[in-house]
Order: sequence, then structure tokens, then C-alpha cells
Amino acid sequence: MVKGKVELEQWRESHIALSRKGAIRAFCYDCMGEYNDKEKDCKNINCPLYPFQPYSSYVSPKKE
Repeated sequence: MVKGKVELEQWRESHIALSRKGAIRAFCYDCMGEYNDKEKDCKNINCPLYPFQPYSSYVSPKKE
């Protein structure tokens, strides 16, 4: 199962608040066009949700 699909369907049917994790998954699933192109990491480092994206390859920069 693709991460975010269930959460997005749940939101669209009931509009009952999702968990933060579920909301991020649903947002990414919707934003990425339901992963129809089979790409799951959007690589959009300008998105503030990117570090939390379900398939992100984000690595946090080291703090000095």
C-alpha cells in the first residue's frame, strides 16, 4: 500500500482530523499526483514538509 492513500481517502470522505503524520502523508500523496509516475521522493527541498515526506531521502545538515 502506498503511504498516504488511505489517509487522503479518509479525509475526503469524512473530514475528520488526521494525525500529523497522517496529514503529512496525505498531503504528499496528493501533491505528488498519487505517485502515478512511480516516483515517491519528490526531492523538493524547498517544501517545509520534505523532511517528513514518507519516502524522503532527506539528511539533516550538521549544526555547527
